[in-house]
Amino acid sequence: MTNGSPADQAVILEDCRQKLHETHNSMRLVGLARLMLEDIDPSPLLNEIRSCLQDPEESVRQVAVAVLPKVGRSAVDPLISATRTQQPLQVRIAAVAALGRLKGEAQPAIEPLIECLGDGEQNLRTNAILSLSQIGEPAVPHLLACLGAEQENIQIGAIDALGWMGPPAMAAVGSLKTALPGLSLSAQLAGYAALAKITGDAAEGLPMLLAQLGHQDAPIRRISIERTGELLSMAADALTVLLPCLLDPSSEVRAATALALVRIKAQCDEAVETLIPLLKDAHPEARINAAIALATIGPAAQTALPDLNTLTNDPDKRLAGIAAAAIQRIEGQPTGGTGS
Repeated sequence: MTNGSPADQAVILEDCRQKLHETHNSMRLVGLARLMLEDIDPSPLLNEIRSCLQDPEESVRQVAVAVLPKVGRSAVDPLISATRTQQPLQVRIAAVAALGRLKGEAQPAIEPLIECLGDGEQNLRTNAILSLSQIGEPAVPHLLACLGAEQENIQIGAIDALGWMGPPAMAAVGSLKTALPGLSLSAQLAGYAALAKITGDAAEGLPMLLAQLGHQDAPIRRISIERTGELLSMAADALTVLLPCLLDPSSEVRAATALALVRIKAQCDEAVETLIPLLKDAHPEARINAAIALATIGPAAQTALPDLNTLTNDPDKRLAGIAAAAIQRIEGQPTGGTGS
């Protein structure tokens, strides 16, 4: 649905066409921005938009990528080309994310997106995982094939995409269960979380995640906790098992535990009393995550107010801002105007 008469739309398109042929990049940006903001189909200018993917200015390329999803299925090929390594990283990331917005129409992009799972840039990988999950069921066989990849990050990326997909990936459950024993422990933990998210049944993965909380290696304990947090309210019954992890010798494990309590929506006095000492932790992320967790608990965390008040004067402005927001939340005040 577009606004205005066909004649009005033709005028807008012609204005944008002229701007896209301008020699000044600022004018090309104006033309692309109008195509993005107007309630109008930019398909007649697909060739001009595609040409902007080779523009000397990276900013022009990025806006062109943002416009292309409005074109629909015809934008898939140019967006795939924009994911290639010849493009600047931020353009690639934007293109990968744009393909996800096309959902099932981006099916031809499945293999290029899977290639991105092996990239060393985390933001690119994360967006590729999300886009593959948004494509949905057509991506499932391709993602299962990745379980046999040599690179662990490709295996884990494919598993994460299946988990984010949720119920549409139900056909993958049997194959995923069969493959997990042959994968690394990190990949297995990703798989347990994915099984729970796909089936909606915490019993499919949560017990295996919690079984690794006593692992001798801190990174495994941290990953287990992070994966538990991904299950959100499904992992609420894990609260009593997670609380002792706030006292873990590893600062990264303590920080991960506090954030996991936020994600599973921990609400109990015992959680408050265990989180308060973390506000004085030597690890900045542990202090920040503890403050976030206490803010999530809200008015029931009144006993944390003295320590949070102290943190509002912390030299770390991010921590000070989060502490101030936590105080407002606990005291029942609006937090909309508080920065971080």
